[in-house]
Amino acid sequence: MSAPGPDSTYASWRENVERELGGADAFERRLVRRTADGLRLEPLYAPGGPGAEGDGLVAAWLALGSEARPSRGWIIRQRLDPARSDAVALAAADVANDVGSLEVAGDARSAELAASLPADAVEIAFDGGDPFAALEGAARAWERLGVPLSRRRLALGADPVDAAADGGWPRARLDAALGALPALWRSARRLAPAAFPVRISADRWQEAGIAPARALGIGLATGAACLRALEAGGMPPEEAAGGIELRLAVGVEFFQGIALLRAARLAWARLLEACDVARPLRLVAAAERRRLTTLDPWTNLLRGSVAAFAGAVGGADVVTLPPHDLLAGPGELGHRLARNVQHVLREEGHLHRVLDPAAGSWFLEAHTEELAQVAWEEFTGIEAAGGVAPLLAGGTLATWAAEGRAARAEAVRTREVTVVGVNEFGAPDAGAAPPFPSGPATPLGRMRDAEPFERLQAAAARWAARTGGRPRVFLARVGSATDA
Repeated sequence: MSAPGPDSTYASWRENVERELGGADAFERRLVRRTADGLRLEPLYAPGGPGAEGDGLVAAWLALGSEARPSRGWIIRQRLDPARSDAVALAAADVANDVGSLEVAGDARSAELAASLPADAVEIAFDGGDPFAALEGAARAWERLGVPLSRRRLALGADPVDAAADGGWPRARLDAALGALPALWRSARRLAPAAFPVRISADRWQEAGIAPARALGIGLATGAACLRALEAGGMPPEEAAGGIELRLAVGVEFFQGIALLRAARLAWARLLEACDVARPLRLVAAAERRRLTTLDPWTNLLRGSVAAFAGAVGGADVVTLPPHDLLAGPGELGHRLARNVQHVLREEGHLHRVLDPAAGSWFLEAHTEELAQVAWEEFTGIEAAGGVAPLLAGGTLATWAAEGRAARAEAVRTREVTVVGVNEFGAPDAGAAPPFPSGPATPLGRMRDAEPFERLQAAAARWAARTGGRPRVFLARVGSATDA
């Protein structure tokens, strides 16, 4: 089947395809896919077909986009556990190898470690924990080292909604977190004048099972709540908007990841337009952790590479990848490869040389616009219902996450969604995979696609060890197995 040529139209192409397949129903069934948000993915995007009503987003992208992106491209952010015995050596290697942002837990111990590094070479990005304790630790370290204000770089990572979700979603907890935001902001900006005190963690909702456009809508509602709280504390909206970063998860479906990142800029700009503010958004692309596996973990390295590609092409200002061996306890090799994957894409692939590589792609332009519109509708619906606070406190977020997790688990179970090395293309000795962490199951906890299969593989390995039988490899559906 060929695309419409100079002497044909989309309509004639569609007619021919439907005739070959046996009708419009067959076309829909065999060639059209749906995303988790319910958006259609067509087999062809061309004049007269899907996306033809769009007016193009190139001008909007150039107006809203990444004039703030450094000339060397996106910032590489590495996660580091300060409790590791080799944490100091890993941090020093990161700084020496052009890691621009070091992410650590938000506590005083992490702040001491991170702040001991050259302040003009690396940004300290806190994630979780107590932001006030993190600030105090960084302040003590910087003062002891005599680091001037002009060299201090900080991303505090304060997300009141995320923090309230961790605490069981009481409305009072969220109100308290929002009320403390102005004081936290001022403290962060006094310590590091160019700091990004607030992070909107939309990736949290994606990892919990909520569809990407809906998660972006929740992120917009979180941003609106933060802007209102900061304005109530005496901060002009333009100043407040300049210190917020938005984090989204991107994965192996890299076309959708690219479109999601571009849609985030458009939707955020529309939100700020309502505040009479025009500020570029600092956009963070985080590789999906729900895709990670303990079985055949080297495939995680490829998953991270695809996610980094999507982040770069989608225009992220910061990209962060987990080590491929994260679940088994990351080693120095995994940490280094997570860094060097991005170096290859940036220094050898030169993906940062073009402002918006996706511009002009009929599919990506149309899908960007659709995602932005759905996210905006989700946002306005949340605002009409009273904002993100009742959404969280009333359990709506937990319901959305549960529905998304159930649909995703069924798709993985039936192999409608492939997890390489787990539910497809598994090795006969896959049951020997290392143990994986199993935290408490919470309504908004991170889901992992591979975990049900990994549990079955572990059970198969235990059975083989007890009986002396051959290991069994689960390939078709959870609950069925074939001999290796």
